[in-house]
Amino acid sequence: MNRCEARRNKKGITPIIAVILLLMMTVAAAGAAFYWITKIQGQMMGGTEQYEEKSFERLASTVVIISNAYDAGTETLSVYFQNLGTTTIPMSNDTTDPTTIMKMANSDSNIVCAEKIATFCTGCGGNLGPQGTQKISLALSGTNCDLSSQINGTSIYLDFFLSGKATASTSFTLD
Repeated sequence: MNRCEARRNKKGITPIIAVILLLMMTVAAAGAAFYWITKIQGQMMGGTEQYEEKSFERLASTVVIISNAYDAGTETLSVYFQNLGTTTIPMSNDTTDPTTIMKMANSDSNIVCAEKIATFCTGCGGNLGPQGTQKISLALSGTNCDLSSQINGTSIYLDFFLSGKATASTSFTLD
């Protein structure tokens, strides 16, 4: 083979190598894009599933207060809870978390107290089953939640945090 023929053969190989390299780069780019898209899609699906789980859990753990009564003479507050959801709610009378906490504020939005109710609650403990009701009585006299210093006619707002599973709110007026 003379030099001219050798050059011609080499020139013919270069375009073939270039095409092969371009194809390999295209396949690699397509593979990387596929991997990236499937990873992003998986993350988005996971976030959606978590959101749905939390939403369903909130719906399944709906508790309302159907009535309350405050006796100023004995400084006792009676509260009737009803579980409208499908999840059992712990009505913990334990002093360690998670437990039932009551936050009380007056009509001026001043916090009267925020306490774990275990120390002054009768009827706490056990579980509030689906569609069930439970009465608790809170002896407020001599506690941080004592209402004797509040003026008659003051509205009192209550928020209950039930062992981190549900919340319930109500209000009453001091007579």
